[in-house]
Amino acid sequence: MIFQSMKILGCEVPNATLEAWSQIFVFEKEPFYLTLESRDLLPDVILRSEMKSSLEFADAYLTFSVAPEAEFVAFLEPQEFRALSRETQKILIELQIQFGRGQIYDLEFVRMVLEEIPAFLKPDIYGGNFALHVDTWNAFTPETRHRWLAAYVSIDRADCLSSIMPENTRSQLEEQVRVLAGTFSSSSGANCFATVIAGLTPDLPESNRISQTWMLEHEFLDALEIRGFRDAGKLEFAVHAGSVITWHTTKLIHACLTLEFGLALNKDAQSWFAPRQILTLESIMQSWSEDAKDVRVWWR
Repeated sequence: MIFQSMKILGCEVPNATLEAWSQIFVFEKEPFYLTLESRDLLPDVILRSEMKSSLEFADAYLTFSVAPEAEFVAFLEPQEFRALSRETQKILIELQIQFGRGQIYDLEFVRMVLEEIPAFLKPDIYGGNFALHVDTWNAFTPETRHRWLAAYVSIDRADCLSSIMPENTRSQLEEQVRVLAGTFSSSSGANCFATVIAGLTPDLPESNRISQTWMLEHEFLDALEIRGFRDAGKLEFAVHAGSVITWHTTKLIHACLTLEFGLALNKDAQSWFAPRQILTLESIMQSWSEDAKDVRVWWR
């Protein structure tokens, strides 16, 4: 049974968004990463540095986080992959797991979503792992795809607090923040910088437009300056609501907008599966500060 929406991480996700995700979750040709030593396993191998793809493709296969030693890549359709010997398939899947490529799942996840593993999935099981190909994905019912998406999006993420926030607390938030909180994008691109600036933009149509963009670092800093924000230095004390917190390595890597009650408006990544959420500022600090060399606060 298909519902009009589904609750995921405390966010009400419309059926139209779930269907949009279904179209970008896996692709006809999927990447198989190889090292110099293993590159002869497949024909038509190219240097990984020559690879060009959409943001959605990168998010589908987690290409940004594939291990650096995987210097080469080839692209195969499901029937091309299955035409390889079973031993070659097994080696390739093991390499993708080793490199951290996406769309390979442990069987515990599959059982959680499907309860039991249907026979038509068994050719794509390798030991304790299942490789999801586009033809298998298309063979699932829409309901199964939606349940799979909900489970996938929920991995290692906290619920948005706006869904359980008392109305007298929620009503004290700026209107644009209330509108943004608990929402997902239907495609990749919208990032943390856009979310912060949208949260600072009272004009709702303009806030919505900004929230859908992939905002670059210099655009974000310019937008802060236009809105009267100044860098107040390293975060070494409690911050008041309406401040912006930024995390830095050699560059600016993340930002969130602080709210009342020790909360913040946050989007963890440009990926479609990263929602705009109200979370505790403490949890965001714990999540991001480990990787950052510098945490700064901005106010006006």
